[in-house]
Amino acid sequence: MPNYLIAISIGPVQDFIASARRTRDLWFGSELLSTISRSVAMQLYKLEAELVFPASDNPATDLGPDSTFNVGNKLLASITTDDPTALASSLKNIANTRWRELAEHSLAQYEVTLSKCLDRSLWNSQLDDVLEFYCAWVPYSDDDYDKARRRVDALLSARKNSRDFFPAPANTPMGLAKSSLDGLRESVIKSARPWQRRQLGLGDSEQLDSVGLVKRLGGKVDQFTPISRVALDPWLNRVLEQNPHRLDKTLSMMASLCELGIVSRVNGNQAIYKAFPYDGQLLYPFRIQAEIKRFKQEKDEQSKSAIKLLEQLETTLSNLSIYKQYGEPSPYFAMILADGDRIGELLGDLPTEQQQRAVSLQLTQFANGVPNIVRNHRGHAIYAGGDDVLALVPLNHVLACAQALHDDFGKKLADLQPDPNKLSPTLSVGVAIGHVLEPMAKQLALAWQAEALAKGNDLKDKVRRKDGLGIILKPRSGSAIGIRSRWADDNPVEYLTRWRDAHVNEEFPDRAAYQLRQLALDLTWVKSTDNDVIKYEVTRLLKRKRAGQGNKELSDALIESLVHRVTQVGLEGVANELILTRRLAEAIKSNTETQAVEETADA
Repeated sequence: MPNYLIAISIGPVQDFIASARRTRDLWFGSELLSTISRSVAMQLYKLEAELVFPASDNPATDLGPDSTFNVGNKLLASITTDDPTALASSLKNIANTRWRELAEHSLAQYEVTLSKCLDRSLWNSQLDDVLEFYCAWVPYSDDDYDKARRRVDALLSARKNSRDFFPAPANTPMGLAKSSLDGLRESVIKSARPWQRRQLGLGDSEQLDSVGLVKRLGGKVDQFTPISRVALDPWLNRVLEQNPHRLDKTLSMMASLCELGIVSRVNGNQAIYKAFPYDGQLLYPFRIQAEIKRFKQEKDEQSKSAIKLLEQLETTLSNLSIYKQYGEPSPYFAMILADGDRIGELLGDLPTEQQQRAVSLQLTQFANGVPNIVRNHRGHAIYAGGDDVLALVPLNHVLACAQALHDDFGKKLADLQPDPNKLSPTLSVGVAIGHVLEPMAKQLALAWQAEALAKGNDLKDKVRRKDGLGIILKPRSGSAIGIRSRWADDNPVEYLTRWRDAHVNEEFPDRAAYQLRQLALDLTWVKSTDNDVIKYEVTRLLKRKRAGQGNKELSDALIESLVHRVTQVGLEGVANELILTRRLAEAIKSNTETQAVEETADA
């Protein structure tokens, strides 16, 4: 029988990952795609195929049904078969069967509630029209593997561009509400009372199609880390470290609110969140009032109980005087979106299956280590597959976490580039800093912008492209601020940490950052950043400033560092770094909405 190189792409990525309103949607959407891909990879392994992507030293275990091994949505394997068309058809059936199993299992957990508010007919018709499965294959021998791989990649790309379009089912009712996540399909929820919506994790007017409902109901509720818990972590740690029993009564109330479905438990990262294993949104004063107002509009007995508990929680927190002592917790968090650079170029330089499989193994090892790296920085990895990473991290750890991910990726891929004249793969890391109330879709869009900023593909200077750290801060009100540096050239984390600590220790006045930004506008006629005019003006401005509420001159070392940084990223870049790191400092220090934050919106 002839040998074939077979390439598979499973989707849709938009439905499973990109469209989300909650962390649960995002995490389980990624898990859905990985689980379906893992089932297809397992079938290929059973058929004695040589898996190139994904690669594993122990596929029998890693690809098993209970494994947490991450598999990307693109697969590549070599296999001996006399009927590749039949093989592709059987693999497609495996994927569709697994998708239905996951969907039905999600519903089974809420069978009683859903039996009263689910349009079963519409649900079934949508399930058959969700999964995308594209496959291409070419015959090959070991001597022409490289040529075959390029050919099969081109065929798969062409097949995806000529996708199938089927008419909508004839029995689809007209005038139904669309899914709130992406508006692509009709909602499968007929009607739901407030208590049913709380059990299903639905907003007051939220509508979900089959994919959205599976993502909302899949997995275990307590394995998802809400964004508010990540944002709250620095503040909570400070409170609990100084007084471990300060929030004991609050924890007891959280348990009662959890029983009513108002807050959720957090067990997905129990090792780091066990001191306060709950969604932390109600520790933000503005959220308690919003919840009380919402429940007052509902007339059932559960709502009355909820209002009573929420008012008790508000009184308890007020009596503790906790906000007077520690300030209000920062409502901002960081989303990390990272992607490898030059992976395709590297694979193009490796002509044999064994060499490409070695790259795949290193990418697998990196992806498997991502959850621990993020956990060590008190965050939660949502997805890690190959060279792609998506994670939530608190502001006080985001710089160190980004650095750790970048360094680990570089270390794993360092020795695989055969051409000494070419650069090894690197990791570009995008960081989006947003408010906990920002819709998930907007936060994801901001993360993609940060990743694109980190990549720097649109820069005229090609040397500055790739291997970047891009950070975008989007205040609740006001315009976004973005900064970019290259890891290899600029040591971005070292400088950003220095600016952050200067804010924490009151070594730098807030207004100076905005005055540096104005100076950058005044000196746009100066062509080079490494110019004596700019250095002189920056030094002159900073020498006049006073920190520590006007009592302390800026240190010469700090001024020298700022002037040197101007030569790397420009005057406006330094000003934006100082404004952005002021936000990071809040997570360590006061965590209140300060004057500097308001100035960000006005600047």
